[in-house]
Amino acid sequence: MEPENSLPQDDNASIVDSDSSHYGVYDELTDRIDTLSQYLIILGNKIGLTEQTMTNLKVQINNINRRLDDIEKNLETIDQDVKARDAQLAGHDTHFLYLRASELENIWDKVTDHIPLEDIYILQGADVALDIQALNFLDETDQQRYEVAQVGFENLYGLSFNNENIQKITNAPPEIRKTIDKRANLKFLRAWKWSSETEYLIDKCDGILKRWENKLNWYYPNVQLRQEYEELEELYINKSL
Repeated sequence: MEPENSLPQDDNASIVDSDSSHYGVYDELTDRIDTLSQYLIILGNKIGLTEQTMTNLKVQINNINRRLDDIEKNLETIDQDVKARDAQLAGHDTHFLYLRASELENIWDKVTDHIPLEDIYILQGADVALDIQALNFLDETDQQRYEVAQVGFENLYGLSFNNENIQKITNAPPEIRKTIDKRANLKFLRAWKWSSETEYLIDKCDGILKRWENKLNWYYPNVQLRQEYEELEELYINKSL
């Protein structure tokens, strides 16, 4: 017969082995749960950081939008100021063009009263380019005044007011426009009416203008034009002192 305590010994060994196995599984599960908990904590932290980042971005975007709104309002204000200044300047330009036109109309008035040209004076210095603008302005706004001022232009500058002459004057070198101005000043400014040099200087102006007008038939280089104009200007300034 087997000993009486042989069976209990075998049963106790099986129980011990079973308990050890359970404890191993429990520990492994516990470790995994701990690891999973750590992952969840890290993920939660990342989610929190992401949410905070999104919140910060929203704040920054709102700030940018407010700044853009402020900039847009400032631009609207600036635009309104610019338009107001443009309108004011346009008013000044219009007034100035009317003043130039009045000078031309005054010449017409005296010419039609059969006053000799040598007895007609201008108050403002001649400016052929500006007077062209004044006539173009009147052509668009007041035909009656345009027709009157046109006659004054032709008597002041000795040039017909037509498209051909307008293009020639507009596209001419600045020395030519200044020569045209000086010729008109010599003929109509009061200071030159009694000068013994007036006719001499007018002849020099006419020489420059004739050589320029005939430049297709006779070579008239710009270097020569500038030199002759500088000589004219020096005489004009010195003789007017």
